[in-house]
This record gives sequence, structure tokens and C-alpha cells, in this order.
Amino acid sequence: MDLLSSLFLLVLGSVFMIVYARDRKAKQFAQDQPAVSAVVRKVQKATHEHDGTTRWEIHLVFELIGFGPLSNEHTFASQEEAEEWAQAYPIGSKHRIKPNSVDRKKAFLEGEENESGWLLLLAGALFFGAGIFLGIHAY
Repeated sequence: MDLLSSLFLLVLGSVFMIVYARDRKAKQFAQDQPAVSAVVRKVQKATHEHDGTTRWEIHLVFELIGFGPLSNEHTFASQEEAEEWAQAYPIGSKHRIKPNSVDRKKAFLEGEENESGWLLLLAGALFFGAGIFLGIHAY
């Protein structure tokens, strides 16, 4: 059973690190590209509840000529923070974005490509390391 748990942790850690690498690649490519002006066409708000915790999600859809609709999503811990953020992006307003080279239906807001997902990388490394440790001690 420990060997199966070890394998599960190795796979989970690998998946986290692959997701991090994919996101990092898209952000690095976006850093080298100039930001372009796009118009907000849709603002969707959603609430997600899980284990007594509520998260508010804002989904923006930008229209960029030559790319079609591009989306950008943000999740917030408080409704006030989400509402304040959504008010900064009213329908019809223009904002600077950078198309995502990995997921062609998404975009980064200008400056967002500089954010790192180090927490995802750290979690992946911890799961992977735990899988190795458990695998070594399973024998």
C-alpha cells in the first residue's frame, strides 16, 4: 500500500510541476510581447462554495481583432474585493492585454505575466519529494 501511495504522490507532484511549467512558459512568452488594447465585451460573476468557504470569481471576456474573444479569470476571497475589481473593468472599456500563447482563448492583463506561480511549484516539489521518501521507506 505504501508503494501505491508513493506512486500517487509522485504523479500528483509531477502534474503540479507540469501545470506550473506550462503557465510559466506562457507568461515568459507574454513578457516578450507588446501589450495590445482590447475592449471588455462581457463580465461574468460566479460564487463557489466548498467546505464552508466561499470564493467569488470574475470572468472577463475581451474582444481583440484577429484573436476573437479572449478570457481572463480571477478568484477572490471576499465579495467586496471581487466587486471592486469587476468595477474596474466595465463592459465597453479598453484595457491593455497580452494574448496567452499556450491557451489561445485566454489573455493576461498587462503586468499579470510577471506574477509567478511559485506556490504551485512548491506544492508539486513537496508532493514529489514525499512520494520519493515514502517509496524509499516502503522497502
